[in-house]
Amino acid sequence: MNDESAKNKHKKDIPMKKTSHADNFQEGAVGVVRIRNQKPNNPHCHTFTEVVLILSGEGIHYTRQKHIPIACGDVFVIPPGQVHDYFSTRHLRLVNLLIDQNKMPLPFLDLEDLPGFQYLFNVEPRLPLADSLPKRLSLSFEDILECDRMLAGIEAMMKTRAPGFRYQAAVEAYRVIYYICTHVSAEHPSMKSGYGRLAEILSRIASQPQQSYDLTRLAQESCLSQRSFRRIFQRITGMPPLRYINRMRIRLACELLKKPDLTIEEVANSVGFDDSNYFSRQFRKIMNMAPREYRQSLMPDSRFPSKTPHVNSQNMRNGAPLYSFADHFPGSGKNHGSAEK
Repeated sequence: MNDESAKNKHKKDIPMKKTSHADNFQEGAVGVVRIRNQKPNNPHCHTFTEVVLILSGEGIHYTRQKHIPIACGDVFVIPPGQVHDYFSTRHLRLVNLLIDQNKMPLPFLDLEDLPGFQYLFNVEPRLPLADSLPKRLSLSFEDILECDRMLAGIEAMMKTRAPGFRYQAAVEAYRVIYYICTHVSAEHPSMKSGYGRLAEILSRIASQPQQSYDLTRLAQESCLSQRSFRRIFQRITGMPPLRYINRMRIRLACELLKKPDLTIEEVANSVGFDDSNYFSRQFRKIMNMAPREYRQSLMPDSRFPSKTPHVNSQNMRNGAPLYSFADHFPGSGKNHGSAEK
């Protein structure tokens, strides 16, 4: 089958297989699957996250109605539910790090401060179908070997089944993700594209939400029109830019409210709100309680135990970022009756 006929097969109604957690995981939150010679297969999806590293060979990866050439060193993320497959493969050897985010002992925390993380986990998987996709992100040969070595360590650990192996495997998986995100070159064509700049903007907002952001300037940085910037930003984050920035600010406010020496006005000013009344309204809209009530709910003798929000990585509302720490801070869950619109 030539490349053109291989592509055409995706225009037909091919049965899709959905791979479950039990098919690929022993126990716990992490799995490693090696494929020595990836053959073409039918479209399928998973119930877990798949971080794919191409160790050698080449082929075409089909995902979200796009055909993307892949080769040694390429790395990409396939989120739960995303249909994909491979074809036109030639000696394609790869290793998959499988992650059940619902069972991970910790959220990704401040990994979202890294542009590489934002691009791999949030930007690329949610690019509009009509938009052309830049070349896959790639690592140097030495970095791919180091990732392969770390993944082999996870495999060995899971085979020993020593006490605590599930937790340790999850911790090592975080190390692999951190290594990948910090070793993706800022000079890579994808990172220098408008989408790469958007990933950098998302990481900047995540790490410094208290700063003042001008949407016109952010659009210019992304090499996008204001209309395109808003459209793509909302597709990736699930909300308009200003609402996303406010959520990040409220997340930071939740941390600062743990400090009893700070007044509500000081907290508001510290997270980028000049008006403490406006801050309180935004806080209530997102958290379903006033800042003062939230602070009281953190006290041991709180009168608001039933209102205290709980962190739950499963409570991501439809259309929210795939892997945003915003979904791991109190009040982000739809199960808690968020009033934010």
